[in-house]
Amino acid sequence: MTNSVSCPVSGERMNENAARIAAAFTVFFTAFAVIFQWHWIMAVLAADFALRAFTSGKWSPMRWLAQNKSRVLKLRIIPVDAAPKKFAAGLGMVFSASIYFTGIMHLTITQYSIASMLVGCAILESAFAFCLGCVIYTSLIRIIPHKETIAQLPNSKTG
Repeated sequence: MTNSVSCPVSGERMNENAARIAAAFTVFFTAFAVIFQWHWIMAVLAADFALRAFTSGKWSPMRWLAQNKSRVLKLRIIPVDAAPKKFAAGLGMVFSASIYFTGIMHLTITQYSIASMLVGCAILESAFAFCLGCVIYTSLIRIIPHKETIAQLPNSKTG
């Protein structure tokens, strides 16, 4: 068994600096939503994460905001594979939706715990360009059987 981290891969590229700015905005919006108990912000953030995870992100307000901030700051474009960022956005969607639902159900400690995890992941991405989503992805692919692995099992049917 290897200790290296695997990330999902696609041909789609995105700007690393814009992704890091989006992560910084995620920290701000999540903290603001939880501190003031404005749950609707987490619902909007979950929808935005869904747009970035399952589409090109063209209609994502967070993506637009991050790209414009990157241009204003005159940060250079650093192209990176989009698949790890999309996977992380999917996780962000789950975290944001969980924060929303625990907030409206007044499960404050659970809400704060989940928000702390989302903020921690976003800080790692924003400040250090460290994607915890890749670590989670690596763990998942090690425990979930792959289609290729199943095809190699005796008496397995593929199709």
